[in-house]
Amino acid sequence: MAIDSVFLLACLIMFTATVVSGLAGFGLSIVSIPPLLLLYEPGTAIALNKILTLGTTWIIIVETWKHISWRWISRILPLVLAGLFAGSWLLRVLDPNVIKVIAGATVFALAVLLLAWHPHALPERPWMAPLVGLLSGAASTSTGMAGPPLVLFFTLMAVGKQTFRATSAMYFITLDIVGLPTLIGQGSVSGSDLRLALALAPVAVIGRLLGAKLVPYVSPLAFRRATLGLLLVTGTVSMVTGLSALL
Repeated sequence: MAIDSVFLLACLIMFTATVVSGLAGFGLSIVSIPPLLLLYEPGTAIALNKILTLGTTWIIIVETWKHISWRWISRILPLVLAGLFAGSWLLRVLDPNVIKVIAGATVFALAVLLLAWHPHALPERPWMAPLVGLLSGAASTSTGMAGPPLVLFFTLMAVGKQTFRATSAMYFITLDIVGLPTLIGQGSVSGSDLRLALALAPVAVIGRLLGAKLVPYVSPLAFRRATLGLLLVTGTVSMVTGLSALL
């Protein structure tokens, strides 16, 4: 693969996203999908995220295994499969620019919500976790961003930092073990996508390792502000470019 400006930009995007996700346990797709959609078709951007999530999340899992809440995962997963198939259908039928707008608006809305709202922990209702699984699964294979429903849910439930980080990482790797074969089986992932993911893998691994090493040195407040600021920018850019192409 020839090294060109597009590939170098993809390396920068993926490095930033994996550092963030190494710190937080989530955020790879939330940070990377909007800018990657400016470089590649939605199917390619989503495939890259799923392949690199599977290839790098083990770094977090090994470190945080004892903090994983299997109780949360078992409550969220039941409706994920239905969501994955619904999302892959949306990916085939929607205009790529519509997906850009949806992805950007989702990221922007989540960032604004988390910046402006600091809720007290809410009591869990029986329907909440399955609904999160359905929405997260559908978002995973349609926009590549399974994170926002889970992040919002764990925020509302006031899940502790270590449990949040470990459980999110385990959930996303479980989701993509199913989601990636679904996309491949439906023809949404090409050989060139796989080759591009392989070329980006070293950058993604280094980013994840660096993010995990930085955890003790970054204050929660500083990390929150930097991450949410980045999400506002990437979400806005994705929305504007998608809308510009549609109008």
